[in-house]
Amino acid sequence: MRSGYSRGAAMPGSSRGSSRGSSSSSNSGRVCDAGPLGMSTLRQVIFVHRHGARFPTRPTGPEDLSWPQRTQFWDSYRGHLTPVGSKQLADLGEAFRDHYVASAPGLFHGLPALDGNAVVCYTSNVQRTLQSAWSFLLGALGCSTPVFFAFRSDRVISDRIRRSIGVPIFIEDAPRQDDKLFHEWRLHDDYDAWLKDNQQRSPVFHAMADDPRYWQLISKLQDASGLEKLGPDVPMLDRLVAAKDLDTMARIDEAHALPVLPNTEGISLTVEERSMLYSVGNEVKRCWFQDSAAGDVEKSFGRRGAGYLGHKIWRHLHERSAGRSRLRLVEFSCHDTTIAALANHLGIQLPEIDFAAYFVFELHDAAHVTTLSGTGASMDGQIREPAVRILYNPSPSRHGSFAELVPRVPRFKDPCVSQWDQLPVGALSLSALQEHLQITEIEECFQNLVALVDRRALEPTRQQLFSLLERSRATWLSLPQWRLRYLQSFQAFDKDNDGRIGIAEVQALLNEWGHNSDPRVPQMLWELFDCGPEDTITDEEFYLMMRALVGVRGNISAWTQQAQAQGAG
Repeated sequence: MRSGYSRGAAMPGSSRGSSRGSSSSSNSGRVCDAGPLGMSTLRQVIFVHRHGARFPTRPTGPEDLSWPQRTQFWDSYRGHLTPVGSKQLADLGEAFRDHYVASAPGLFHGLPALDGNAVVCYTSNVQRTLQSAWSFLLGALGCSTPVFFAFRSDRVISDRIRRSIGVPIFIEDAPRQDDKLFHEWRLHDDYDAWLKDNQQRSPVFHAMADDPRYWQLISKLQDASGLEKLGPDVPMLDRLVAAKDLDTMARIDEAHALPVLPNTEGISLTVEERSMLYSVGNEVKRCWFQDSAAGDVEKSFGRRGAGYLGHKIWRHLHERSAGRSRLRLVEFSCHDTTIAALANHLGIQLPEIDFAAYFVFELHDAAHVTTLSGTGASMDGQIREPAVRILYNPSPSRHGSFAELVPRVPRFKDPCVSQWDQLPVGALSLSALQEHLQITEIEECFQNLVALVDRRALEPTRQQLFSLLERSRATWLSLPQWRLRYLQSFQAFDKDNDGRIGIAEVQALLNEWGHNSDPRVPQMLWELFDCGPEDTITDEEFYLMMRALVGVRGNISAWTQQAQAQGAG
């Protein structure tokens, strides 16, 4: 029997309680006693999922028989979604359609067509998440609904034409080390050291290191794979962490109906040994963001690792509830690390994160329970009593039905994380979710940027923008971090070595670094800095421009469009 990382050995730091909790809890913030929420009250679904089954990123060792050893194969296909993974997401999309679309009145009730006004998707910029996003939409919307791709920084163009084209999949174009939406923890220089220390402090790993059965397992895995990092000269805790790669490979083998870790030595794992390896892999994932010693929320990394993603989820729900958005479905296609960071940010310890595992955030109008009869009236209007149901499926291949999922209420006020299946059952108010997820600095910075865009043609805005960016605590790189990553490229474009570059060079650098492809965006930033067409800027000024562009990621298109609508720019 497989044991997830909230089962098996007693996991530290998880709050204990009834697995079928009541609909209220004194520690969960504001819990909504919303009555019978259902399809007639549903207004929006936010779907955050891991990609489907994939190729490995490298062979596990010289003894591996499942996959080629040649570098040509890995250069072309490492980490790519396989047909099995594509089918997993297509099947998941069909299950989504059966549950949310086919059931009257249906999520898309009253819409004349499905386009970017009703559905939008965000994906990280790798093949497995992009193809997973597309496969899910094919299952959920059918082959007759057109889907197109655009980079997130191109939304200024995409938003105008998506009504006639179809459903957009916005690709995160920031490099992974700067990706605030799906890999925010990489923006923090202290994460790697925190992770290493967190793994070394894990009581679970220490218990495994004291267990002779795990010594035998690691030695057996080393013989089967030939991996040097599992060798006897490596400290046991490090060997356990390294064994996670073999657990990942075993899960890939299982997803593709292959023998588990086949090798030239003919070594195979017993059922008990496979379960032990499974527990090792899940403990590594638990340590990614959750304080390993006690599950202390303040000592965990989730808020710093997925704070912006949480804010963006809340903002979609908020805009829909306020009647400013008509989006019915928002999809986020991401990675197991992203899911783990988001869960920890919510104060949740997950049972596992299998291929295609997903969170669902359902937005309901609780007032609709008593005032409407399920006809779909006021589907796009303001919601009077917004309530949110949060659901999670750890392994769609084993738990395929949306109807089987139980909505649970996170305990935002608890000092320690809670295991998912021990949270109270029910819905929570949107205001409770807002209190936990909203990053007020981003909203304030966004509104102030909009105001500056409006005024830039009437008065100087440079000093006001500098002051705004200095006051903003929205997470991005510090100037020293930026210089470590980007200064060399900046200097390469500085042809006369005077420490300054012009707008053409700024555009070229942004394109080279993968942050933007629309020349109107740097032009607007140029105007905000009170720069003329022939003016040049220093590296520090360019850093501040990138903070305005990337530090309020996802909002740049909104204030660009507002300015264009008013005839500016």
